Order: sequence, then C-alpha cells, then structure tokens
Amino acid sequence: MACGSGSRLIRSVSLFQCCITQRVPGARTQDAAHTVVHELRQRLAPDCLPVFTSDGLNQYFYALTAHFGQSVDGVGRRARHWQLAAGRLYGQVKKRYRRRRLIGVTYVLRCGTRTALRAALQGLGLSGRLNTAFVERLTLTVRQSVAARIRRTWSTMQDAPQLLLHLEWWRAYYHFVRPHASLRVPLAQPRERGGKRQPQRYRQRTPAMAAGLTRRRWTVCELLAIPLPSEPLGAG
Repeated sequence: MACGSGSRLIRSVSLFQCCITQRVPGARTQDAAHTVVHELRQRLAPDCLPVFTSDGLNQYFYALTAHFGQSVDGVGRRARHWQLAAGRLYGQVKKRYRRRRLIGVTYVLRCGTRTALRAALQGLGLSGRLNTAFVERLTLTVRQSVAARIRRTWSTMQDAPQLLLHLEWWRAYYHFVRPHASLRVPLAQPRERGGKRQPQRYRQRTPAMAAGLTRRRWTVCELLAIPLPSEPLGAG
C-alpha cells in the first residue's frame, strides 16, 4: 500500500520518501520477498524505476530480477529469454556478525555501476553512500511506536491478527497524522505566533502530504472516521 492509497501509482520515488509502501509479516523467505517486490511493482508507474538498496538477503535479488525486466526474442537458435530492465540499480550491504557483534561490512553492487548508484542517490538528496540507515531507522521507529514490537515488554501479542491490526493502525497514523521533521518546508514569510514564542518558519508535513495524497495534516478523529477497505486483513 502506498501511503494508504491502493489506486495511486508511484511516479516519483523522491516524493514517496519516508513512506511505508507495504508490509509482509513473518519469516524472511523467498515467498515473502516476492510478495514485497510484487506489491511494489504494482504500485509503480510503468516508467518509474527506483534505486534499490537492502541488506544481504539474496531472496531480494531473485525477486527484483523476476519483476523488473521483460521477455525478449533470442538471436538465431537462442530461444526467448528474460532480460533485466536497463538502468536498474541495486546494491546490498552485507554485515557479518560473531556472537551478536558486528565484525565486518561488505558492500556489493548487484546491478549497475557504483558511479551510477552514487549519482542516483545524490539526485534524491542523499549522501550517495550505499547503506541501510533508512530501514534501520524505520525499524527503531516501529519498535518505539508499537508496544508489541518492543523486545522486553508486557504488551506481547498472542496471535498475528491482533499484531497486524496494531501495525496497520500505526501505519495510517504514521502517514497522515505524524509530521516528519525531514519533510518540513520553509515558509516564504515567517508567521508570528504571539507571546514570547518564536515565529513559525517551517510548514510541517506528513509523508502523505509530501506524496501529494492530501494537502493538510489529518487529526486522529478524521483518521478514525475513514471507512475500512473491503480487502481482507493481511492482503497487503
């Protein structure tokens, strides 16, 4: 799901920064990797080819290879074969642990060149370095926001459906209600707020506002008043 909208196509990846497009609970298997990439591919515009970075899980590479490409005719006796999408960039960060301690990091470029990857990341306003800082930051945000995801807590979930309900509620709040400091935009003219408070110099935005799904920040009451989708729980 792209910021709570299943019908809107993602045409610009830079607009959907800080968005959680989908979630697939459970073990990190090949089926789960295919489900994540498949749902993302359905929500991308045909001409949108994002830059992919992940940890060292090989299942991601197989899923991306199967979804971003096309079948082409062979030359001569060569039969039809699968050709990867031109210009696809994908890098992995493989971390090695020993006794739960990080002992080494290896950067692997699975598709494209390092120069092209660095230029693409810098074009998105990033440093250009291959890393997994964003997903690690997101994992920490989820653990701090959803009590059942904390490692040591009394709020443990007894079954998966209840955890999914909690996660879906938090994801809606994350996209439409919770402002993100990294998405704020400066105001052309600071607004006076009265008293001894400093003038307001920035306009706070949520991920849904940055993606163009809404023009303002929602309240919790407005979010709760939205009817639930007809698709069953866990359908993505």
